Amino acid sequence: MTHTTFSDYREPAAGEAYEIAYDYLARAGAIREELDSCVFLVQHLTVMIEEGNTTKLWMANRAISEHERYMKNHHKAGSTISE
Repeated sequence: MTHTTFSDYREPAAGEAYEIAYDYLARAGAIREELDSCVFLVQHLTVMIEEGNTTKLWMANRAISEHERYMKNHHKAGSTISE
């Protein structure tokens, strides 16, 4: 499976956090719609950068947790990330 890459000139650790989060979610089988998951991670990592976060593992873990929570809440409702 190929996926979208991400990098942010303001914080290089964000690209690494994205790769860590995406890899974890893919291995866990948590990615149903690849593009939706990529967009979700990028949006949330961008917010973290704007908040001043620079620790790649912290950002990756937070993005993973938010993605898992989102999927859990929206899977029950039968909707997708893009809705």
